[in-house]
Amino acid sequence: MSSSKQEKIFLQKIFSCCFPQQQNEEEEKKSEIDMIKTSINNYNSSWIFPAKYIRPEEFNKISFNEEGIKKFIDDLCALNYEKKFENEEIKISQIESSPLNQNIFLLRCEAVKSKFLFQNKVPTLKEIANAIYNPEKRLQWDNNTKSIEILEKFNDKAVVVKSITNRLLAFISERELIEKRFEYFINDNEYYNFASSIPDDLYPPEEEPIRCTSYISIFIIKEDESNFIFDSFNQIDLKMNIPKNLITMSFPIKMKDFFNKLIGYINNKNE
Repeated sequence: MSSSKQEKIFLQKIFSCCFPQQQNEEEEKKSEIDMIKTSINNYNSSWIFPAKYIRPEEFNKISFNEEGIKKFIDDLCALNYEKKFENEEIKISQIESSPLNQNIFLLRCEAVKSKFLFQNKVPTLKEIANAIYNPEKRLQWDNNTKSIEILEKFNDKAVVVKSITNRLLAFISERELIEKRFEYFINDNEYYNFASSIPDDLYPPEEEPIRCTSYISIFIIKEDESNFIFDSFNQIDLKMNIPKNLITMSFPIKMKDFFNKLIGYINNKNE
């Protein structure tokens, strides 16, 4: 072994105790890169989205076909959530983490809306889903959203969407999300919408608006003879230093406002 190489190894041993965090970070980064390379090499061409749209934490956690996404959603539904709020129409619960992120809590909202709330004509699930996810329709009733743009379209069920929220308060600036989104129906009486962020390097974030990371954004609509049943899961890094309890406490108000505006829009369209 050359003297220069011996010297390098000697110095690394001496100073390794001084920089353990840097070494750990480098090892974690290498491990993550190796995992991504392995996952891409094993990429299933039948998946809905190409491998480059899958975030590192999603590999080996979600199979991106209809069956795999449905299984992931079913697994989320089966978790043990802590109830935070409940009345006759809305139930809010949460868990401290998810399979995709251990540091951000996951919020779940379950809601039941009577079909009698809809005047003149009861909408179909497809009409409700379009009111929520069609960009042109959504912007007509949701004043919290500044813009929605479909950046890429893979097919009628799968797209990449960019959305920007309006500034909420003087100290809370606009927020941006760029998500891959997939929707599907089961037997015409169950609707599922799955969304999560794509890797930032595909559309590099700018200084403004601030790019948020959506780990899980799921919306489910079902119906029975008398009601529409909604179920949603959200785990999003808002890039805000806001106490978790404050977000949880405000969520019932936000969801009530969401459903009131949604139902009002549909009723106005049916007049």
